Formats: sequence, structure tokens, C-alpha cells
Amino acid sequence: MNNDNIRKIPNINKLHEERNIKEQARNEIFNIVLNKCIDQIIQTNSRTDYTFIYFEVPNIIIGFPGYDRVACIHFLINELKKENYKVEFIEPYYLYIDWSKSAKVQTIDNLMLQNIIPTSNPEKLRKQTKEFLKKYPNTSKIVFEYKDARQDEFASLKNKKNKKA
Repeated sequence: MNNDNIRKIPNINKLHEERNIKEQARNEIFNIVLNKCIDQIIQTNSRTDYTFIYFEVPNIIIGFPGYDRVACIHFLINELKKENYKVEFIEPYYLYIDWSKSAKVQTIDNLMLQNIIPTSNPEKLRKQTKEFLKKYPNTSKIVFEYKDARQDEFASLKNKKNKKA
């Protein structure tokens, strides 16, 4: 029997350490996506009357080849539900996130859109929403900019003061 063919058994501590490093890197990537989601929630809450968003979980993150979209979706759902958000998965890779006082946890199959938009046919609306999100996959990346009408008034007053001085 030749001892050259026998491989050394790996040290368990080193295996665990390697695993922990991978898990930390994975969580760092997921936290980047979570922060984007949080930004969208904050902006929607501060600039609109809506208490929900549709968040598109990114397909790739440049610079992070080990990114796993499905695992990230599970991470986001768990993190948001810990904070009492209502979170539903919508195929292919969207999350419906609701923070209204009346948000009730329910499965996507039972998602009643009439709670969000009054309708006599919630099933048809749900189907149309899914088709819309498939047809226009980057709609969650649209940024709504709001201009305060008073900004123009303020700017003109400021210009008048500068001309008088």
C-alpha cells in the first residue's frame, strides 16, 4: 500500500471557518440588496401616500459573482417579516412589500388586490399585474421625482433679493 495516494483529512475547524467566510460574504451581498429595498420603501413613504412597493430583486450584482437571487429573496422576506412588513413573492422575481396598518399576512395565491385597489374582479387584476411585471421587468427601478411648486416661487424671490442688493 502506497502512502502517497492517501489524502490528508481536512481539519474540521478550517472547514467551519471557510464556511463562515462564505456565509458572511453572502450576507454582505444580500444586505446590499436589502439596503436598496429600504431606500425604495423610505422614498415611497416620504414622497407618496402609498404604503406598499413592488421591489424587483436584481438578477445580478456586478462585482459579486456568487450572488444567488433565490436565496436573496428568502433573506429579504425573512428580514422584512421580522419587522412586521407584509411581504409576498410575485413571479418571476418581485416582492410586494406593504407597511400599512391594515396589512395582513397572506400567501400570494390569496393576495386580494382589492385591499390595495378597489376592484370587482381581484383575480383579473392580479393576473394583469403579473403580466405587466413580466412585460416591463424594470418598473421597480423607475424613480419618481417630485418638484415642490413653491421651489419656483422661492427661486424667483431669491433672484429679486439678489438683484436689489
